[in-house]
Amino acid sequence: MGLRDDGFRPRRSRREGGCGYGNEVITERSWIIAVGGFPGSGKTTVADKLATELGLPLLGSDLVGTTIKDVLDEHHPDPIASSVAFRAGYEVLFALAEETVSHRCSVVIDASLGWSFQWDALDAIVARHPTVGLRPFILDCSEQTCTRRVQGRHHRDPLRSPSASDFMRQPQLAGVRSLLDALDRPDVVRIDGEQPASHVYDQVRRSVMLPAG
Repeated sequence: MGLRDDGFRPRRSRREGGCGYGNEVITERSWIIAVGGFPGSGKTTVADKLATELGLPLLGSDLVGTTIKDVLDEHHPDPIASSVAFRAGYEVLFALAEETVSHRCSVVIDASLGWSFQWDALDAIVARHPTVGLRPFILDCSEQTCTRRVQGRHHRDPLRSPSASDFMRQPQLAGVRSLLDALDRPDVVRIDGEQPASHVYDQVRRSVMLPAG
Protein backbone atom coordinates (compact mmCIF):
# COMPACT_ATOMS: atom_id res chain seq x y z
CA MET A 1 0.00 0.00 0.00
CA GLY A 2 1.72 3.18 -1.16
CA LEU A 3 1.73 6.76 0.02
CA ARG A 4 -0.46 9.39 -1.54
CA ASP A 5 1.21 12.58 -2.72
CA ASP A 6 0.19 14.38 0.47
CA GLY A 7 2.00 11.82 2.60
CA PHE A 8 -1.01 9.98 4.02
CA ARG A 9 -1.81 6.37 3.41
CA PRO A 10 -5.14 5.60 1.78
CA ARG A 11 -8.07 4.19 3.69
CA ARG A 12 -8.12 0.45 3.99
CA SER A 13 -11.09 -1.84 4.53
CA ARG A 14 -11.63 -4.29 7.36
CA ARG A 15 -11.19 -7.13 4.89
CA GLU A 16 -7.50 -6.25 4.65
CA GLY A 17 -7.01 -7.02 8.35
CA GLY A 18 -5.44 -5.01 11.13
CA CYS A 19 -6.92 -2.06 12.98
CA GLY A 20 -6.85 1.69 12.70
CA TYR A 21 -8.96 3.13 9.93
CA GLY A 22 -8.72 6.23 7.82
CA ASN A 23 -5.35 7.77 6.95
CA GLU A 24 -2.92 5.45 8.68
CA VAL A 25 0.52 3.95 8.93
CA ILE A 26 -0.48 0.29 8.77
CA THR A 27 0.29 -1.80 5.70
CA GLU A 28 0.92 -5.52 5.85
CA ARG A 29 3.00 -5.08 9.01
CA SER A 30 2.00 -4.24 12.54
CA TRP A 31 3.90 -1.41 14.19
CA ILE A 32 4.84 -0.49 17.72
CA ILE A 33 5.00 3.29 17.74
CA ALA A 34 6.79 4.14 20.99
CA VAL A 35 6.88 7.75 22.17
CA GLY A 36 9.44 8.35 24.92
CA GLY A 37 11.22 11.11 26.75
CA PHE A 38 11.92 12.51 30.18
CA PRO A 39 8.85 13.30 32.34
CA GLY A 40 7.48 16.63 31.16
CA SER A 41 8.83 16.27 27.62
CA GLY A 42 5.31 16.11 26.19
CA LYS A 43 5.27 12.43 25.20
CA THR A 44 1.83 11.74 26.65
CA THR A 45 0.26 14.64 24.74
CA VAL A 46 1.82 13.47 21.48
CA ALA A 47 1.06 9.78 22.01
CA ASP A 48 -2.56 10.48 22.89
CA LYS A 49 -3.18 12.61 19.81
CA LEU A 50 -1.32 10.18 17.58
CA ALA A 51 -3.37 7.20 18.76
CA THR A 52 -6.60 9.17 18.34
CA GLU A 53 -5.86 10.38 14.83
CA LEU A 54 -4.54 7.04 13.62
CA GLY A 55 -7.34 5.09 15.29
CA LEU A 56 -4.90 2.91 17.21
CA PRO A 57 -4.93 1.59 20.80
CA LEU A 58 -2.83 3.58 23.27
CA LEU A 59 -0.89 1.92 26.08
CA GLY A 60 0.36 4.39 28.69
CA SER A 61 2.82 3.34 31.38
CA ASP A 62 1.52 5.89 33.90
CA LEU A 63 -2.08 4.73 33.55
CA VAL A 64 -1.26 1.03 33.77
CA GLY A 65 1.15 1.46 36.68
CA THR A 66 -1.15 3.78 38.64
CA THR A 67 -4.11 1.44 38.15
CA ILE A 68 -2.14 -1.54 39.44
CA LYS A 69 -0.88 0.43 42.44
CA ASP A 70 -4.40 1.67 43.29
CA VAL A 71 -5.79 -1.87 43.19
CA LEU A 72 -2.95 -3.25 45.29
CA ASP A 73 -3.27 -0.42 47.84
CA GLU A 74 -6.98 -1.13 48.17
CA HIS A 75 -6.81 -4.91 48.50
CA HIS A 76 -3.36 -5.68 49.91
CA PRO A 77 -2.88 -5.42 53.69
CA ASP A 78 0.62 -3.96 53.41
CA PRO A 79 1.72 -0.92 51.44
CA ILE A 80 3.03 -1.75 47.98
CA ALA A 81 6.07 0.13 46.80
CA SER A 82 5.37 2.35 43.81
CA SER A 83 8.42 0.96 42.04
CA VAL A 84 7.03 -2.59 42.27
CA ALA A 85 3.64 -1.50 40.95
CA PHE A 86 5.14 0.41 38.04
CA ARG A 87 7.49 -2.44 37.10
CA ALA A 88 4.46 -4.74 37.10
CA GLY A 89 2.71 -2.11 35.00
CA TYR A 90 5.45 -2.27 32.38
CA GLU A 91 5.25 -6.05 32.25
CA VAL A 92 1.50 -5.78 31.63
CA LEU A 93 2.01 -2.99 29.08
CA PHE A 94 4.50 -4.95 26.98
CA ALA A 95 2.40 -8.11 27.20
CA LEU A 96 -0.62 -6.19 25.92
CA ALA A 97 1.47 -4.59 23.18
CA GLU A 98 2.71 -7.98 21.99
CA GLU A 99 -0.78 -9.45 22.04
CA THR A 100 -2.07 -6.48 20.03
CA VAL A 101 0.56 -6.53 17.29
CA SER A 102 0.35 -10.32 17.00
CA HIS A 103 -3.18 -9.75 15.67
CA ARG A 104 -1.92 -7.37 12.96
CA CYS A 105 -2.97 -4.27 14.84
CA SER A 106 -0.47 -1.50 15.42
CA VAL A 107 -0.23 0.16 18.83
CA VAL A 108 1.04 3.43 20.32
CA ILE A 109 3.09 3.18 23.54
CA ASP A 110 3.56 6.12 25.91
CA ALA A 111 6.56 5.38 28.15
CA SER A 112 9.79 7.08 29.15
CA LEU A 113 12.04 4.64 27.24
CA GLY A 114 14.66 5.65 29.77
CA TRP A 115 15.25 2.14 31.12
CA SER A 116 17.24 -0.59 29.40
CA PHE A 117 14.63 -3.24 30.26
CA GLN A 118 12.08 -1.31 28.19
CA TRP A 119 14.25 -1.52 25.09
CA ASP A 120 14.97 -5.18 25.81
CA ALA A 121 11.23 -5.87 25.94
CA LEU A 122 10.53 -3.98 22.70
CA ASP A 123 13.38 -5.67 20.85
CA ALA A 124 12.23 -9.07 22.11
CA ILE A 125 8.72 -8.51 20.76
CA VAL A 126 10.08 -7.58 17.34
CA ALA A 127 12.42 -10.60 17.36
CA ARG A 128 9.53 -12.96 18.11
CA HIS A 129 7.29 -11.45 15.42
CA PRO A 130 9.02 -10.91 12.05
CA THR A 131 6.05 -8.97 10.67
CA VAL A 132 6.19 -6.42 13.51
CA GLY A 133 8.15 -3.18 13.18
CA LEU A 134 9.33 -0.75 15.84
CA ARG A 135 9.17 3.02 15.31
CA PRO A 136 10.57 4.73 18.46
CA PHE A 137 10.62 8.48 19.13
CA ILE A 138 12.47 10.39 21.84
CA LEU A 139 11.32 13.90 22.71
CA ASP A 140 14.39 15.80 23.87
CA CYS A 141 13.67 18.44 26.49
CA SER A 142 15.79 20.40 28.97
CA GLU A 143 15.46 19.69 32.67
CA GLN A 144 14.24 23.26 33.25
CA THR A 145 11.41 22.93 30.73
CA CYS A 146 10.43 19.48 31.99
CA THR A 147 10.34 20.75 35.58
CA ARG A 148 8.12 23.67 34.60
CA ARG A 149 5.71 21.36 32.78
CA VAL A 150 5.58 18.89 35.67
CA GLN A 151 4.74 21.76 38.01
CA GLY A 152 2.01 22.89 35.64
CA ARG A 153 0.55 19.40 35.71
CA HIS A 154 0.56 19.55 39.52
CA HIS A 155 -1.34 22.84 39.49
CA ARG A 156 -3.98 21.37 37.18
CA ASP A 157 -4.42 18.16 39.19
CA PRO A 158 -2.75 18.37 42.62
CA LEU A 159 -4.41 15.19 43.88
CA ARG A 160 -2.97 12.95 41.17
CA SER A 161 0.20 14.81 40.18
CA PRO A 162 2.99 15.54 42.69
CA SER A 163 4.75 18.88 42.77
CA ALA A 164 7.83 19.27 40.61
CA SER A 165 10.04 19.56 43.68
CA ASP A 166 8.80 16.21 45.01
CA PHE A 167 8.70 14.47 41.64
CA MET A 168 12.14 15.52 40.46
CA ARG A 169 13.75 14.32 43.72
CA GLN A 170 13.24 10.70 42.72
CA PRO A 171 16.76 9.22 42.52
CA GLN A 172 15.98 6.97 39.56
CA LEU A 173 15.30 9.95 37.30
CA ALA A 174 19.02 10.67 37.00
CA GLY A 175 19.47 7.25 35.40
CA VAL A 176 16.53 7.87 33.07
CA ARG A 177 18.03 11.17 31.93
CA SER A 178 21.47 9.60 31.42
CA LEU A 179 20.14 6.72 29.32
CA LEU A 180 18.01 9.02 27.16
CA ASP A 181 20.94 11.36 26.55
CA ALA A 182 23.32 8.52 25.69
CA LEU A 183 20.86 6.48 23.63
CA ASP A 184 22.38 5.70 20.25
CA ARG A 185 20.13 3.53 18.11
CA PRO A 186 19.69 3.95 14.36
CA ASP A 187 15.94 3.38 14.60
CA VAL A 188 15.33 6.20 17.10
CA VAL A 189 13.89 9.46 15.80
CA ARG A 190 14.77 12.39 18.06
CA ILE A 191 12.41 15.36 18.17
CA ASP A 192 13.04 18.70 19.86
CA GLY A 193 10.50 18.66 22.70
CA GLU A 194 11.12 22.32 23.52
CA GLN A 195 8.91 23.30 20.60
CA PRO A 196 5.16 23.94 20.93
CA ALA A 197 3.23 20.69 21.26
CA SER A 198 1.58 21.13 17.86
CA HIS A 199 4.98 21.39 16.14
CA VAL A 200 6.31 18.34 17.95
CA TYR A 201 3.24 16.36 17.00
CA ASP A 202 3.44 17.37 13.34
CA GLN A 203 7.04 16.13 13.15
CA VAL A 204 6.19 12.82 14.79
CA ARG A 205 3.18 12.35 12.55
CA ARG A 206 5.18 13.03 9.38
CA SER A 207 7.86 10.56 10.47
CA VAL A 208 5.29 7.90 11.29
CA MET A 209 3.94 8.19 7.77
CA LEU A 210 7.30 7.53 6.13
CA PRO A 211 7.57 4.14 4.40
CA ALA A 212 9.23 1.52 6.55
CA GLY A 213 12.78 0.59 5.69
